[in-house]
Amino acid sequence: MINNGSFVASNYLSPKPPLQVPTGVAQGGYVRVVNNSPYLLNLNFQGMGSYTMPEMYLEDFFVPVKYLGEVTIIPSVNLTSTSRGTSNLITVTTWSPGELPYPQSVSISQQAVNVTATGKPIFSASVGFGSTATVQNLLNIYNPPTSGVVMTFHSARGFSNDTTTPTLSLTTSVGSDNNASGGSVSAICHSCQANPPVSVAHCTFQDALDTFPNFVDIEILDNQTSITLDIIAFPDLIILYPGNNLWIEFTSGTTGHIVRFTMKWTEDTIVPPSLLTGATAVAQSIINDVNVAGTQIIEARPTGDSSSAVILTNAGIETLGDTSNHGKLTVSGVSGNNTVLNADGVSAAVDLSASTLSTGLLKLLTGSLTRVSHGTTAVVTTGTAITHGLGTTPDLVLATVDNAATAIAVACGSLTATQFTAIVGTNANVFWVAIKF
Repeated sequence: MINNGSFVASNYLSPKPPLQVPTGVAQGGYVRVVNNSPYLLNLNFQGMGSYTMPEMYLEDFFVPVKYLGEVTIIPSVNLTSTSRGTSNLITVTTWSPGELPYPQSVSISQQAVNVTATGKPIFSASVGFGSTATVQNLLNIYNPPTSGVVMTFHSARGFSNDTTTPTLSLTTSVGSDNNASGGSVSAICHSCQANPPVSVAHCTFQDALDTFPNFVDIEILDNQTSITLDIIAFPDLIILYPGNNLWIEFTSGTTGHIVRFTMKWTEDTIVPPSLLTGATAVAQSIINDVNVAGTQIIEARPTGDSSSAVILTNAGIETLGDTSNHGKLTVSGVSGNNTVLNADGVSAAVDLSASTLSTGLLKLLTGSLTRVSHGTTAVVTTGTAITHGLGTTPDLVLATVDNAATAIAVACGSLTATQFTAIVGTNANVFWVAIKF
């Protein structure tokens, strides 16, 4: 292989003279042109013909007998964008016959410029396999649920010399640490200093079949032989929140290959939370985001109690009371305070008496109730009108003589929104219940 040089593409824009590179390659070899710039290239191989190469591209051109040993390169079509990188090089190399076993024609992933200019610590994790034992190999990065850090990935590279066109995938899952079976690797900080920042990530690898649950593939690419492919192409980003895994994986057709992975990311610097203590501690607001379901937000234990009397989780589950201090839920409204639920063991009840709902109901295992009223009234044989106080016409009125030792017939009818009429066979006190379902 001969390196014919690297050239600044913008130096050869029209009206300046084009770039002319003598290569002197013998027939049957290759000329590799790497366009690591935002320019479209017009290539003229002397004796071969002309070709057009897109920006950020690598291609190996086969040299036939008629090639005369020089390539002319004319850059054009300047692509500008505030989010593009600053690469501006064209590199030309030549390969003699038999030197280049796997010619390539592939786009070049352009690394982000703005991603790594945030001032946040940059980390990377890398692992390699000299001869793979299985057809699946991976590098996993886990962001612990209590890290308080968001990781922003800007590079996920994979290399394999497998000739069976393996797939390179980038995958994520939520939940516990995948903790890959091959062991752990260090997250290396790119700040070269005596006491560099330390990553919160747990980085593991394995040369074994992937059985991780609840996964989602972000992207899957077919990988060319013996070329490093970055699956996160600029300006793409992958953001990993606490309690999530991200891994890069090769799936090959055979074993016994050289494989290497490298992942790069930035992290927010951990700021310890402010701890509020004491009876008069006050917080203006409490925010608890992107933690796994069931994370405890509030906990309180009274003096002398052996367990918590108040617990609230981010899954919306609230527990009130313990064996010493019985739970009670009081709701305030237009009618004042209403103790809706009381679990004191003495007057335990679900109390909706202070509610002002016009269509509220109490749902039971089967059916429901909206209103119930009852009382004891002296009723005569000719009939007695009873004001039930239900506030609406009852669906059902049940009545019985208020004397268990006496067998007297009781009948109820003429139901209205305010009254009903009760009739007895013998004058008696009657216990009644009016019900609205």
